[in-house]
Amino acid sequence: KDHLIIGANENNKGIIYELIANNYGNYEVQKTISLENELKDLGNDKYSLFVSFTDQDNFVKIPIIENVLYETGMNYFYPELDNSTSISANAGVDKDSMGLLISDYYNQRIVRLSNALKINTQFGSLGIDEGKFLKPSIVKSYENRLFIFDEARYDIQVFDLNFKPVCTLKYSTNPE
Repeated sequence: KDHLIIGANENNKGIIYELIANNYGNYEVQKTISLENELKDLGNDKYSLFVSFTDQDNFVKIPIIENVLYETGMNYFYPELDNSTSISANAGVDKDSMGLLISDYYNQRIVRLSNALKINTQFGSLGIDEGKFLKPSIVKSYENRLFIFDEARYDIQVFDLNFKPVCTLKYSTNPE
């Protein structure tokens, strides 16, 4: 059956809702998972759901078995970054074919962890040029592209899976 996973915050705590379509195509809550902290982002593949938090530098991995969240296998983790600055709070997460992507908001970089959650690569630095970031708050992967939203630059930089620039999508919040 069709599944949806939705994250929400209530009273500064995160809640994950797993919804499953019934025979009429309407979604019903199958499972609710409560978290200790306010969640920032969700990312998943067919094996795991990853959760980041607004004020925490740790993450949660929840296994997905036969398309169902397996809460008892849930574990909190800190990414292992040898000889590198730790990942800060308010990070975005997503999963691509090469590992777990993390937009490191306060350290102006994108970190890719291997499937074993060890550092694979880091990309980016402080700046306004191509491949640089001010506040990369969201990272999303779709097919062979990475989309990195920078809330201070007002743009979305698009890269291939090896962080080669493809294009930049700029926008303005000015109504004129």
